[in-house]
Amino acid sequence: MNMTGTLSPLPRSLPEEQGIRSTAVSAFLDRIKKLNIELHSLMVLRHGHVVAEGWWSPYRPELPHMLFSLSKSFTATASLLPALYRYAGAGCGCGRYQRNK
Repeated sequence: MNMTGTLSPLPRSLPEEQGIRSTAVSAFLDRIKKLNIELHSLMVLRHGHVVAEGWWSPYRPELPHMLFSLSKSFTATASLLPALYRYAGAGCGCGRYQRNK
């Protein structure tokens, strides 16, 4: 939030500027499609920057989206991370934070 109490938009950045290969994001989306996983939307953040985002029809960013039990969404996302690492390749930089920690 800013000083007026309104939300500020998240900064946008190219994936490479935040240490993620664009090809890793593309590989992840290709895998989601191949597995017939239906996404409404996707937002990838790294270091506080949005590096990828998208919506699948009929969903749009300006439409409200009901969220029930948001913890399930985070759990599902976390469960997909190993697949992202596996299909994006070890050199994608997506696991660098954990390896260097």
